[in-house]
Amino acid sequence: MNFIQTESAQHLNQAEAQYGPQRSFPTLDPTNRPTKPNSPIETYFNPKSEQRQLGISHYNLSSNPIERQVQQDQLKSREIETQQKRSNLQTVNQSQTDSIENQISDRKRLIQQKREELLSRKKSKQ
Repeated sequence: MNFIQTESAQHLNQAEAQYGPQRSFPTLDPTNRPTKPNSPIETYFNPKSEQRQLGISHYNLSSNPIERQVQQDQLKSREIETQQKRSNLQTVNQSQTDSIENQISDRKRLIQQKREELLSRKKSKQ
């Protein structure tokens, strides 16, 4: 089957269009691309340059790498301390809830006894 070129497709000759079955396709050769050297990042995120809401857990860390590492270590130690306090509170809260549940059950028992006593008085009056 031969391709018949129409008037509407004549402009494609200038675009180097290929018609029919193609046996080779152009491929990208990435070896010619310039590559970036693998160097460490020298600048950190600067929150003062951002014009957005940063949220409650945002920290303004130093741009000096040594101070920054010290600040990050302090934050990590505070996080560990907070987790320990929370776990201690959960155990204390569990013992408190047990004692409160005991008090509630005792109170319910007393209320039930009073109800029964009142019912027995009503029955005796009738």
